[in-house]
Order: sequence, then C-alpha cells, then structure tokens
Amino acid sequence: NLPLANNSVDVVLSIYGLGGINDQDKALDEIVRVSKNNGRIVAVEMSMPPRGMQIKRIIHRHLTEPIIKRFWAFRNTNLCDLFTRHHIEIEGSQYLEEYIFGSSTLAYGFIRK
Repeated sequence: NLPLANNSVDVVLSIYGLGGINDQDKALDEIVRVSKNNGRIVAVEMSMPPRGMQIKRIIHRHLTEPIIKRFWAFRNTNLCDLFTRHHIEIEGSQYLEEYIFGSSTLAYGFIRK
C-alpha cells in the first residue's frame, strides 16, 4: 500500500526490490496504480540464467540461491512474465551476466492503462 496518489508517478525504478516481496502481483498492482499512463518502469532482479548456460544454472541453483536465502527473502523473478501480467509494455529485456555467482535480468517498459 504505497502512500502515493493514483496516477502520480512518472518513473518507477526497482533494483532488487521485487525478489524479496511475497506477493509480487500485489506489488505490481500498486506500482501500476500510482504510475501515470505511459509511465516508465525499469527493474533489475535476480533470475535463473538462460537455458544455454547449464554450468551457471547449476551454480545459481546449488550455491548462489542457498547463500542468498540465508540473508534475504529472495526468489528468482521473471520480470517479463510479471510485467506482461500487469499490462506493462516491455520495451526491452537483457540478461546481465555478472560475476560467476551473479545472475540478474534487466527489464524496462511502459505502464499502459
């Protein structure tokens, strides 16, 4: 429940903010509520590496995830699926191949009402 008026925000920036939220759909509902039509959203979240990166997927699943979950309420987040469910027009998405233990996705687009 964001303490902001409806249609009052031009840009939403979320850097590793959604992965720790239990009800991501409710969070996106709130983001859409407070955003203006055609507002921008940019998000980066931890994500499972793409299918072609088998070794990195194994490292992520068996080493990175368990370590992170000890310190943070984390889950992998598919930003494109989340955006699509909330009528956010995806302008672009990019897997960010970070260090050997990192695995994140950047997604950005427009909030359409």
